[in-house]
Amino acid sequence: MIADDASGESAFLDIAANTLAIIMIMTMLSLLVTERQMRSTADPDAVVDPPLHFRLGERPVFSPMTYYLVVVDDRLLAIDMDRIVEAVVESGGGAVMDLQVDQGRVTFIPDQVGGYDLNVFQLQFAPDAEHLTMLPALDAGEFAALAETLRRRYREEGAAPSIAVYPSGMNLFAELHEVLVELDLPWRWAMVREGQPLRITRSPDGFRSFSVYW
Repeated sequence: MIADDASGESAFLDIAANTLAIIMIMTMLSLLVTERQMRSTADPDAVVDPPLHFRLGERPVFSPMTYYLVVVDDRLLAIDMDRIVEAVVESGGGAVMDLQVDQGRVTFIPDQVGGYDLNVFQLQFAPDAEHLTMLPALDAGEFAALAETLRRRYREEGAAPSIAVYPSGMNLFAELHEVLVELDLPWRWAMVREGQPLRITRSPDGFRSFSVYW
């Protein structure tokens, strides 16, 4: 009888301890969620109710072969990676290369581990304001031609576009987005803070992993 009582008390204590542990975990999760919401609301850059809606289309696996488009104001800049490669070669190399090309300022950081793979690098690109003013504004009448160009590059080169959008170009991108979601090819986009350079990284992981969406 005494053994039965002891066993019952032990079971009750186990239940009480488990219940208390669950309550503590739920309380901690609730506090973390509340803190995160308060932090995002207090952040001057946070947008609680974004004014623009971007519907999601089909998201096929993204190609490791990509090229970069930058949306600033009402203009679309296609980064000339071939010219950047030429500038890197002309610079003679180095651990960190600060380069100036027509389209903007480039900081090129080659592979720091092996030092032998030219396909492994980090790159920061800051568009040149004067060069941007020389680009023609992109209007809705040119979206169809742009879409066909993107399709052709994917069909012929297997390359998919990566689109970097600055806040000043968000209105243009909101219109362009409706065209992009109808394309039968993979693409991706990301916001870049005003005044910050676009950061590009390349490594063999892009060919081994499906986790390549921004």
